[in-house]
Amino acid sequence: MIISLGERVKDKISGFEGIACARSEYLNGCKRILIEPTKLKDDGTLIDGQWFDSQQIELLGPGINAEQNPSGGPQVTPRRAQDPR
Repeated sequence: MIISLGERVKDKISGFEGIACARSEYLNGCKRILIEPTKLKDDGTLIDGQWFDSQQIELLGPGINAEQNPSGGPQVTPRRAQDPR
């Protein structure tokens, strides 16, 4: 099964769940998915995302559409520094 970034997923072994945020593929064929949790710790701090083998990931359903949530924003156009001569 192919997991699309932005989908809500769960690791079948640990139960860790969240949004699939990144994908990596290694030279030996290992494919891994980064899951970023959508919940916070009890003290309100963030829980770190975790990498899991793609074969043990279960699709829970749609999550977010990254195309509708672009990152960044208006940027200042960089200027070239004046020539010191």
